[in-house]
Amino acid sequence: PEVVTQMLAFLFARLATLPPRRQTDVLSGIGNSGLSEAYERLVPYLRAKRNIVRSRAYWALRFIKLPAVDTHLVKALQTDKSTSVRRSALSAMGFRRLSKDNIVAQVRAMLHDKDPSIRESAMKTLWQRASDQPAVRAAVEKLAKADPDSRLRESANKLLTLD
Repeated sequence: PEVVTQMLAFLFARLATLPPRRQTDVLSGIGNSGLSEAYERLVPYLRAKRNIVRSRAYWALRFIKLPAVDTHLVKALQTDKSTSVRRSALSAMGFRRLSKDNIVAQVRAMLHDKDPSIRESAMKTLWQRASDQPAVRAAVEKLAKADPDSRLRESANKLLTLD
């Protein structure tokens, strides 16, 4: 544990001195560790001004097994203005335990996100993990009938017919 603590301290000290593109590499490494000890030190990067850094910080949370992580991911998916950040939060959710809040946030993204790629990713992620949930099936049916993006309607219809 002491070696791990020292390693994290070293990485976070180095992180602060790097340009944004290099910060993303270090954030990925920290995230791959899945260490709960990294959580508090990652949180400030969730508010980074650069989308690329914020995006990677959310992705770095995916393996950290703390309930607070889900709160951050849900908030980012629902409120961040950057498509890349919302996409990272959504992707990270795919590695997390499915919870009611997680499912609700993804269903909302599936139905209401302004970016069709986010709506489609949410649909595919949820379908793969929770197609037995009535709310998920209903949301996919709604997309199949009424999404403004014809490609997404087609994709939703394919999922429904494969079931």
